[in-house]
Amino acid sequence: TVTTEDYNALTSSRALPYVWIVDTDKKTKTKNPDFKEEYLNVDTLIYVLNQVHPGIILNKLKISRDTLFTEIIDSEYLGERIGSSGAYAYIADVIINLTSVKNINFVKIEFEDGSHISPGTWSKKEFSDYVEVQ
Repeated sequence: TVTTEDYNALTSSRALPYVWIVDTDKKTKTKNPDFKEEYLNVDTLIYVLNQVHPGIILNKLKISRDTLFTEIIDSEYLGERIGSSGAYAYIADVIINLTSVKNINFVKIEFEDGSHISPGTWSKKEFSDYVEVQ
């Protein structure tokens, strides 16, 4: 997961159009103070997620109804190297940010099944218990 400190370090050199900074340990999400509404689209958010998580490259396949279909071609880092909590933190980061886009309620991520995580479809509701903090 990207901590507030990590996020600040990343953004000190360039502003990233990220909606939420997610803390899976505390189950919180903090709105990016530099966020601008024009950044709120799937393509921009996927680009930023790929910058923040360079070992896991997410690709958009299509949007159908309220579901964003994506894939990770090389999922070895996600499935084998960052452990279960790291994989969960990545998924939380992706789903919370991408479901911030209007009319996106589900994100389906295809990738090779790993020791720590399996491909699937995640719902916005699965992370509704994350509390927004200032």
